Amino acid sequence: MLKIIPLFNCTVADGKLTLPDAEFARYKRFLYGRQGKYQLHLDRPLKRKNRKYENWYWSIALPMIAEDVGETDLKKLHAVFKSMFLKQMTELKGQVYEAVGSTQAMTSEQHGEFVDKVVAYSASELGIYLPPPDPKYNLPVMIKQ
Repeated sequence: MLKIIPLFNCTVADGKLTLPDAEFARYKRFLYGRQGKYQLHLDRPLKRKNRKYENWYWSIALPMIAEDVGETDLKKLHAVFKSMFLKQMTELKGQVYEAVGSTQAMTSEQHGEFVDKVVAYSASELGIYLPPPDPKYNLPVMIKQ
């Protein structure tokens, strides 16, 4: 059985741990109704838009979400997330259009923000807590974009 460990993004400064508002709300929902002893594990974020992080997205995150929502096409699910989180307004000859961005030309930081939004959405809206990527394990790529 797969043990799902929730991941909460935080900042540590001057000896204090701070969670952004959205993360704090998700943290409170996670704690609601729980009792007992737990361990707090702090780790630096994994470098984003590297092969391992992208493999984690395609090999772990998307398949877990797809299984939960009943979708079999990972590319379609990825397209849905792009339409949710990469929309931008573009003007052409005085008309304003809504366009969906691509993940292929993203910088490391942009891709990381995109994946973070997918992870946060899956936790807050779908109740799916994804295991954090393991920097020591090299996952095979299951799907290419």
